[in-house]
Amino acid sequence: MTSSMRSLRFASFFVSLTALISTALYCHAAVAAGVEDDYAYRTQPKDTLIGVSRRLLINPSQWAAIQKRNNIVNPTAIPVGTIIRIPREWLKQQSESAVVATVVGTGTIEDAPMRAGDTVRAGSHITTGPDGYVTIVLADGSVIKLNPNSAVELQQLQRYDGTGLRDTQIKVNSGSLETNVKPQGDAGRFQIRSPVAVSAVRGTDFRRAFVTTDAIDRTEVVGGAVAVSGEQAEVVVPNGFGTISDATGRPRAPVKLLDPPDLSTTPARFDGDSVRIEFAAIADAQSYRAQLARDSDFRDIAAETIATAPAISFASVVDGHYWIRVRSRDGDELEGPDAVREFDRLRLLAPPQVAVPAANAFVTGNEVAFAWQPVEGAIAYRFQLARDASFDASIGDHPRVEATHIAINDLAATSYFWRVAAIDAQGNAGHWGEAVRFSLKHAPGPIDAPRVQKKSMEFNWSGEPDQHFRLQIARDATFRDIASEHQVEDSHITLPRLRVGVYYARVQATDSDGYVGPFTPAQRFVVQAPWWIGTLPFLALIPLL
Repeated sequence: MTSSMRSLRFASFFVSLTALISTALYCHAAVAAGVEDDYAYRTQPKDTLIGVSRRLLINPSQWAAIQKRNNIVNPTAIPVGTIIRIPREWLKQQSESAVVATVVGTGTIEDAPMRAGDTVRAGSHITTGPDGYVTIVLADGSVIKLNPNSAVELQQLQRYDGTGLRDTQIKVNSGSLETNVKPQGDAGRFQIRSPVAVSAVRGTDFRRAFVTTDAIDRTEVVGGAVAVSGEQAEVVVPNGFGTISDATGRPRAPVKLLDPPDLSTTPARFDGDSVRIEFAAIADAQSYRAQLARDSDFRDIAAETIATAPAISFASVVDGHYWIRVRSRDGDELEGPDAVREFDRLRLLAPPQVAVPAANAFVTGNEVAFAWQPVEGAIAYRFQLARDASFDASIGDHPRVEATHIAINDLAATSYFWRVAAIDAQGNAGHWGEAVRFSLKHAPGPIDAPRVQKKSMEFNWSGEPDQHFRLQIARDATFRDIASEHQVEDSHITLPRLRVGVYYARVQATDSDGYVGPFTPAQRFVVQAPWWIGTLPFLALIPLL
């Protein structure tokens, strides 16, 4: 057998298999969508045709017509399990209502504002504004979610007594909706209509959108199967597929929806000015739709956006717990399944503005005073001091400082880094401020009282290695009247004795890196006259004596 013949047989097999699958899906959807107008009742023990007619029919006398329609031989002895087909319009009917579960933004019923808890009935016209999201729960638990700029009509909300059968018909005049349809039973009917197509289901999740400008109808199935029919044709759309219908009344062949993005790297918490997520691009995706919600069912939508790049951003998101879902969109704007993640939005306080010590400042003394500007909304601050910018070598962590300043004592003379974070009323610490570097220098010790000798004076003080000093001696405490000034390479000096009087001395250190520290406190001392000066008046009296 040649390769061309094998290829031909494979192609024939593939076509046959595709046709078989399509036929099976069509048959399933024909039953699932409830295209049969008759209700199929399965007889129970002791059922009679008259008894069934009394329970189910508006006019029980039509039992004879049912007998003829179903070729029943004996109306009083019907085998258990027999299928009796009854026209829907003959069944007892009850109108049902639905309940508005949530309203976000603008939603109206017959142009009146809509609120959660409102009751809606068949014939109601519902619209949503540009910011409107409305969730409606039907009597059987099916859920309809309207998106912004949508207009729908609840054409029929019907229950048939004694059958468990419901008949729901909703028309989408514009916009889009999403549905979660509860199983409708063997003959239940749930239809979503637009001006160009009808979707029929028994129990599934799917989305419908209708664009009035170009009469395009989009159906996306994310669970079960949906039969979509127009005036010219009908297609069955299985789970994970979508189709487009236009004004020609002929739905296109279903196409596979694009895969959802991978959101596994989405952070569990956002604390910046915006919520931004990035993900790997999906092949053939032309754009992405993202919704932000306050609940996992996405009824309480907080924000929505469409992005052409695989990155989503939301600004001005208030603090709270959120869910985000993202869908890939193809060139026809068909949207794939949801990728969902949850996260916390906690906008932290901004870091305080530092005051002192400033960056690269030199500080002298054994006590360092730290201060920063207050932050609005802060009730306390966290303070850290370390010898490195990464704060791995932390030497001081004060988790709660209720003032905007703190003093640290007994630090070694070296370089340090410090930073502060604000704490809000809930106890959440905000972002750390920039690590601020400063250098601590120890001032020279106070000058000892000088040792005044007969012809000299000796001054001593403490200092650090590699420092040199500036010694000033003045006749006043303000050092305006300088008596002498000296540059000294060591921490002591011997000077000639000064004249008799009161003096003040102070010293200033200069480090090897050029840093000039402050002067030490002034040391007061007195240079007294020699003892024999006091005897001069007495010696002057000797000649007189």
